[in-house]
Amino acid sequence: MTAPGAPPRSARYTGDQGSTILPRGEENVFFDPVKVPRNLPDASTQDWPMGEVGATTPVPDGVDSNAVAAALDWAMAQEEQKNMLQQNKEVREQNREMVKGNLSEAQKEQIRNNGREQSKETQKENSAGNGGNGGSGNGSRR
Repeated sequence: MTAPGAPPRSARYTGDQGSTILPRGEENVFFDPVKVPRNLPDASTQDWPMGEVGATTPVPDGVDSNAVAAALDWAMAQEEQKNMLQQNKEVREQNREMVKGNLSEAQKEQIRNNGREQSKETQKENSAGNGGNGGSGNGSRR
C-alpha cells in the first residue's frame, strides 16, 4: 500500500479484525486474530441504511431524479474518478494475491516499487496543483 508522502507498506488480512498494516520488514501480525460474534438484528426489521426497511422508498416529491442521475453520471465520468477507482481496484487485487501468498518475492517487490513511483507522482501532482506550496493548504483549488 502507498500513501502520498509516506513509504510503501504491507498489510495482512486477518479475518474479523480486517487488514493490519505491518511494520516494515515483517510478514505477520503480532496478535492472534479472533472471530467476532455477530449480534446484529435481522436487516429486514431495521431502517435503511442499517437495514433494508425503506431502502426502496420512492424519491420524494420535488426531487428531480433525472437531474440526480445526470449529476452522478457526470461525476463518475470524470477522468480523475476513473483513475482513482481503477487504482483502488488494482490495489485490492494485489492485496488479495499477497494475502493468499500467490505472489513471488519479485512480484511483491515490483508492487512496492510501483507504489513508490505512484507516491512520487502524486507528490509532484499535489505540488503542481496547489501552486507549488508543498501542500500547506494555502492553494486556491476549486
